[in-house]
Amino acid sequence: MTGRPPAFPTIIAGIYGAVGRNPYSFAAVRLFSAVCLAFAGALAAALVAACFISPNGQRGDMRWKLISLSGVGMSSVLAAGQRTLKSYAHDFLTEPLALVLLQLLVCLAIWGPSRSAGSSWQAVSVFALRFREAGCGILLGGLILTRSIFVLWLPGIWLLWFCASRLPARPAMRSASLVIATSVLCCVPWWIRNMVVLQEWMPLG
Repeated sequence: MTGRPPAFPTIIAGIYGAVGRNPYSFAAVRLFSAVCLAFAGALAAALVAACFISPNGQRGDMRWKLISLSGVGMSSVLAAGQRTLKSYAHDFLTEPLALVLLQLLVCLAIWGPSRSAGSSWQAVSVFALRFREAGCGILLGGLILTRSIFVLWLPGIWLLWFCASRLPARPAMRSASLVIATSVLCCVPWWIRNMVVLQEWMPLG
């Protein structure tokens, strides 16, 4: 089988291996999807709230608390009223897993050490920067192994990472390249396997 990326089928196989092929296994897969959606929603709400914290960092400012609350509320209403999102919880689809991986990627990229260090990028340890780059690369690779369409994001992610970085130009370029390289390395075994099976230059299947 080469038509479907391996991440979600592997998780389903693991659930079936632990629970067995019975009605409980179907419920377990649906529960996994529901948990992914709930966790992604919680991360999105936290991210919205963080984006509306008072610019001077004073969380006690009632005005900014109300803005944060309204932002979280609007996100929750949109999520709760979205019929497509509801269907993800009971259908065997890759969207819930992709959604939580994407939300983790966004949160790690925004809340990572080089973003919180302000303009003093030298104050951030090299280990912390490499950890952030590797983590984002692994999550991006996981996205591609969940839904192959995300491979088209690679050039845009590189450009966005480079432009949004607070590092000087050359370190920023190296940082963006490490993220993309890590994501590609995560996918290379699957791509090689597809080409061996198909005997064609079709790494995505």
